[in-house]
Amino acid sequence: MLESIGGPLELITDPSLESKYGIGVYFTCRKGGASEGIHGTLNLSFDVNDERGAVAFNRKTVSDAVGIPVSNWTLCRQVHGCRVHVVEQFDIGRGAHDHESGIPRTDGLISGLSGTLVGVLTADCIPVIFVAGRKRVCAAVHAGWRGVLAGVLPEAFKKIRMRSGEDAGGIDIYIGPHIRACCFEVGKELGGLFEDSIGEEAVDRCYGNVDHVDLESAIIVQMKRMGVSNGNIHMAKQCTSCGDDYFSHRRDRGMTGRQAGLAVIQ
Repeated sequence: MLESIGGPLELITDPSLESKYGIGVYFTCRKGGASEGIHGTLNLSFDVNDERGAVAFNRKTVSDAVGIPVSNWTLCRQVHGCRVHVVEQFDIGRGAHDHESGIPRTDGLISGLSGTLVGVLTADCIPVIFVAGRKRVCAAVHAGWRGVLAGVLPEAFKKIRMRSGEDAGGIDIYIGPHIRACCFEVGKELGGLFEDSIGEEAVDRCYGNVDHVDLESAIIVQMKRMGVSNGNIHMAKQCTSCGDDYFSHRRDRGMTGRQAGLAVIQ
């Protein structure tokens, strides 16, 4: 069960997962860092014109909280696609201290390596973490509306099953903070694409004669098609566009920082 914890910075996590399997799942917010202005304060991206020293400080702050040094982080250069990469020993540290060294053209990372962290950066898109706890394999996936339609999450699910040898009932899925249906108004064409591809559950029409895409419901439909039960799906239920607790690309018209979804094998 996901819950918020305080401290030097606020994190959403599942404490029972760490105590049972030694795997941590964490979603950051925007508070607790050193960045200023539109990136204030816990921006974790080197790719949004923030001051590099501030981003490095912010990553060190998170690394201290989760117990994995930044040098053992692995990140990717996200492109709203559906490529999922299995992290090997020689990948550890890519994207940890800069954007350029991140694994290119990739939106999902799978790891079974102890002492490592895999993560994705978001500002309205969904950070999704997969955990095959008994096999100690995890994945971090970046899923915007393009990635959801392209099938990045079913692709990641198939790969983590293949990598771990676990069946669908042994994999937990954590859906982090993202732009929820309340704030994700779209045109009729995009709403129709979601309805045709995923089903009517993916489009919320409770806001008058306007389509609102429900990315969380879309993901749940996709995961159920893969054999996942409701009990294995855990949701933060936080909207990045409501209020100012999270970075939001839509709310802030692209001028903002990035929070993270992180998976850690201790």
